[in-house]
Amino acid sequence: MVHAEAPQKLFRHNLSLSCTGNLVSVQQADPFAFSDYINSFDVIILSVANLIRKNQDHSRLVAALKEIHKPLFVFSAGLQTRLDSLSHLSPSTRDLLSILNEKAALFSVRGETTQEFLHTNGINNCVALGCPSLYVYPDNIRKIAPMSLEPFTRLTVAGHFSRENLSEATSKSKRAVDFYNFMSSCNNPIDYVLQDEIFTFSELLNEKGMFDDATFSFDTARMTAYFASLNVDMKFVGGWYMFDNVSAWRSYIRSRDLYFGDRFHGGVVALQTGTPAIIVKGDARVMELVDYFKLPSATFADMRTKSLAEIVERELSSSKLEVFHKCYTARRANFVKVCKKAGLSFAEL
Repeated sequence: MVHAEAPQKLFRHNLSLSCTGNLVSVQQADPFAFSDYINSFDVIILSVANLIRKNQDHSRLVAALKEIHKPLFVFSAGLQTRLDSLSHLSPSTRDLLSILNEKAALFSVRGETTQEFLHTNGINNCVALGCPSLYVYPDNIRKIAPMSLEPFTRLTVAGHFSRENLSEATSKSKRAVDFYNFMSSCNNPIDYVLQDEIFTFSELLNEKGMFDDATFSFDTARMTAYFASLNVDMKFVGGWYMFDNVSAWRSYIRSRDLYFGDRFHGGVVALQTGTPAIIVKGDARVMELVDYFKLPSATFADMRTKSLAEIVERELSSSKLEVFHKCYTARRANFVKVCKKAGLSFAEL
């Protein structure tokens, strides 16, 4: 949702003659009907995220892209996990990478790890540009200023508090439990923003009065009681939220003081509004993007050995933010330069 809206905001286009869709739908569509339709547009932009991962079937997308004859621009392609060879990928994923390598006017990937992997394996028509969502609202991002954690600092957090992660013994559940233990030990006011983990609590959405879609918020008392029934104490969470559009998410997060979590785009939404964010590097995807932009960040090891106040003092210090802002300015300038050279026009700079 966050990365998908970025091209619409960044690049000049005729809104009434343009359209948006999602790749899940493409994978279910007739590829030839889809390619006939998409060829009626002047430019095709694919905003993808975890494109390069094991056990994916991209055969319909491959079939459609073979029939496309308009300029194709690809953004945010990235590795789901670290790999050393294309042989770990399905044949259709290898075919997809080959087509993008051959046909894309711009084939951008999220960071240098993905770029190095693809170059090493013969996919040379790709360039690391980061995630375009971080190039939206640059003036707000440049306003991120040093801060310290105060007793009244209002936190918005996001992690992976799914039913399974809070109850099962897996590597991902360990991350969720470590994150839970850390946040529950904080004394600051905390809100939690649910993302795809809501689908593991789908019964909540069917309970009358549980979710208010006017304020995008859940009934906190009932959420606390619900988690108590799962033997999870969530009394430290003062508000529960879920958003189906980014504008509402930005409007909400602007009233908070700090984002902390291992959901990368939750941090991006905060940064887009000028709200400081510390992103927890929980997996290879997040690590690649955080390192590319030199974003304020923390590790799970930090959470086991430091307090939130200590992490904030380190990551949102003047010296750390100076490094981030310098890197961000250079990254965005390069993004603009590369996109313009490839033939894209910006809506505003």
